[in-house]
Amino acid sequence: FFNHTCNAGVAYYRMFNYATYISKEKNVSLAASQFQPLNQQVADWELALENEQYAKAHNMSKDKILDDFDMLMDICDIAVWQVCHTAMSFALFNLYIDKYKGKKPILMEVDDHLFGVNPENVGFSSYHPNSNNEFYAEMQLRNSNYVIASTDWLRDGDGVNEGLLKYNTHIEVIKNAIDFNIWDKY
Repeated sequence: FFNHTCNAGVAYYRMFNYATYISKEKNVSLAASQFQPLNQQVADWELALENEQYAKAHNMSKDKILDDFDMLMDICDIAVWQVCHTAMSFALFNLYIDKYKGKKPILMEVDDHLFGVNPENVGFSSYHPNSNNEFYAEMQLRNSNYVIASTDWLRDGDGVNEGLLKYNTHIEVIKNAIDFNIWDKY
């Protein structure tokens, strides 16, 4: 089960590209949270769980979202989550970490250095020291069974910036890749 939470570009290249690739393998079936590629900065399901007005305006039911998650998490062998952005999504992630402890791996996929974001970067408004998002990311990293990182630098750090190994020692690097079905092979 691939559960995206990040903006459309990150979700596409870091989650849906890989899901499409591995779905070609024998005896593999996949599920993924609904993908809305246009103008999405945070997953609709996260916003709907957090905000009743958003849920109603987008014809979404919190109960259905939670039922769908329960069903998908029950039937999957492995779950891959991106970083949680809301208190409700973070609570849901932790609920599943506790429920499936020792029964199935729950992974976190990370493609950005979420700690120490440059104040001039637009991401600083969400990921600044002592922010909720920084807390969610740190705790999610610590609680995940495994972490998927996009670069060796992100995993290891560089002496100035600490790598994700500070939070979790079970990290696999799966580098960013180009989808040659979209981009010219040259």
